Amino acid sequence: MEASMKDILHSLWLQAAGASEPTRVACPTEADATKLRWSLYNAVRGVKSGKPAAMARLPPELVRAAQEVVVSIDPADKRILVLTPVALTPMIQSVLGVLKAPPQAVDAEEAAAAEAHRKLQAALNSVTSPAAGVTPYYSREQGK
Repeated sequence: MEASMKDILHSLWLQAAGASEPTRVACPTEADATKLRWSLYNAVRGVKSGKPAAMARLPPELVRAAQEVVVSIDPADKRILVLTPVALTPMIQSVLGVLKAPPQAVDAEEAAAAEAHRKLQAALNSVTSPAAGVTPYYSREQGK
């Protein structure tokens, strides 16, 4: 049984995410490199557009890979497609050079707790206390 094109593209995303250097794919023509780039993005379209329902249908490691890899075409040779982990991009490398301390990784439990705290704060901020005189408990009986 042969793998589908989508399976091949997903494998390429996963391989690039786990690489310690950019993954380079040589294509026969510039048009093929562009077509492959668009095909890669279409294979994980739900992740790139931020649609939760689409992300739920994909394996979590593929979602992470799509979020952590940048796809580009080599400016020196437009037939070469380059998949670079975000941490290796020149922009992130310059940001890391500016930071005084290395960033601390947040584990899943801490991220879930922070999200729950944010939702609770939003719920509490949306609740308003009743104004005096609005309910019988806060007002005096009239006419006595």
